[in-house]
Amino acid sequence: MLHRKTFLLIFCFIIMGMNVFCGEDYYKILGVPRNADEKTIKKAFKKLSLKYHPDKNKDNPDKAKEMFIKVANAYETLSDPEKKRIYDQLGEEGLKYQQSGGGDGGFDGYESYRRGGGGYNFGFGGGGRNRYSDSMNFEDMFKNFFSGQRYNNFFDEDDDDSDFHYVNRRRGSGRERGSKKSVFADSKIYILNSSNIHNLNIRKHSWIILFFEGENREVKRYAKTWIKVAEKVSDFCTVAIFDCKPSPDLCQRMKIDEVPEIVLYHSANNKGLTYKGDFERIDDIIKFISSKMENYVKPITKKSWDDFLHESIGIPKVVVFTQKDTTSPFFKFLSKEFKDSLVMGEVRANERDLLKKFKVTSFPSIIVVHDILGEKYEKYEGVLSNPEILAYLKGQAQEVKGRSKGVKNLNQLDKNKYHSGSCGPRDNTYCLLFLLDSSSQYERISQMIKPTLQKFKTEPINFYYINSGEVNVPSTFTPVSYTHLTLPTIYSV
Repeated sequence: MLHRKTFLLIFCFIIMGMNVFCGEDYYKILGVPRNADEKTIKKAFKKLSLKYHPDKNKDNPDKAKEMFIKVANAYETLSDPEKKRIYDQLGEEGLKYQQSGGGDGGFDGYESYRRGGGGYNFGFGGGGRNRYSDSMNFEDMFKNFFSGQRYNNFFDEDDDDSDFHYVNRRRGSGRERGSKKSVFADSKIYILNSSNIHNLNIRKHSWIILFFEGENREVKRYAKTWIKVAEKVSDFCTVAIFDCKPSPDLCQRMKIDEVPEIVLYHSANNKGLTYKGDFERIDDIIKFISSKMENYVKPITKKSWDDFLHESIGIPKVVVFTQKDTTSPFFKFLSKEFKDSLVMGEVRANERDLLKKFKVTSFPSIIVVHDILGEKYEKYEGVLSNPEILAYLKGQAQEVKGRSKGVKNLNQLDKNKYHSGSCGPRDNTYCLLFLLDSSSQYERISQMIKPTLQKFKTEPINFYYINSGEVNVPSTFTPVSYTHLTLPTIYSV
């Protein structure tokens, strides 16, 4: 037999599918439309708070109290992103269900219900319940909502930009109890809280987070350093803060045992790496970030140049000429960003033959090579700023995606590919091999067989080439065509 509250909640779910809400209509109470933004909701609340102020309703305090309770509960819900989202989907009863034992304080209940997973876990660390009731003294309630301020002077009715916050509000601004502006405001720092922490789990690149508990004197001392770190690394790493004071359970789940603490989360590992150095040394923090970043940049010398050009045939090679001894963190970021569409390499300033070949006279310089001979290339002539370089390489990557869509390529069969099974006894596809006498033959052959590659793009046939002298062709390969001057030797497997 269904419990009465369970039946009521299910009934609410059903009728809400017809856009009818169970319980109070918070939007109507505040007098705002359902698409109202945060500023509009806040302005409406301020206006109504003044209207039902206890000093202005001494002739009918009970009615004013009743209305303020409704206004306060409506604002508390609609000003919190998570509560508002649940209310918009499930109405007031969906929020109240947690209070009646329907949630365990986790963060997955709404998604579980939306996916039809059963159970209703709408806990948000206390969300979903109305904080203000008839049993409270009106003046105490008013003071409590505005965090103990002298409410008769708390904000001016004509001041639309007056700011106020109550103790449990989690807006990411770092402000509580009517306190001063956060020291991290107006910077490049990403302010994490319980409602947006999921962005950390879907990161593509590195995040570094300063965890603390309230903006005390120690945290304010570190703030200047943290803001400068964000200014220097924001192009390749997200710099964030998280105040554990409103969400201690969440910090415990993230294994934050003591604060303040700096933790780096890079994209290849969900386990955070704790920074052990001085919190006020900007260079040390940046070195820590760079040392842990994924790096797919290949060092290039005169001896390895040909091997570099033959990697991932058909994909452009991005080469940076630099005077630095180590790879810059931004170039590491680019190598991860374009891992599947561009090959990144780095040439040091002491490789004079390569500098002369490409007429490099200043550093850093960037070229993009489009053939395996290193003869078709373009030099980046734009502004040497991170956003400009990123935009330029995005264009190069898009061209690759457009060309390669649904098309087979003539790829090199090297030792690693052969020993991993390509064209071996266990390979269940056909292999057509071209034995080239020189790398100059590649361009001619690839153009010659392009129609064939297109024709057999959906067939179980792979096309490879082998550079003569680099790999010993296994004796099991059967030559089916021999030529001497105009064509390479062709093998079928």
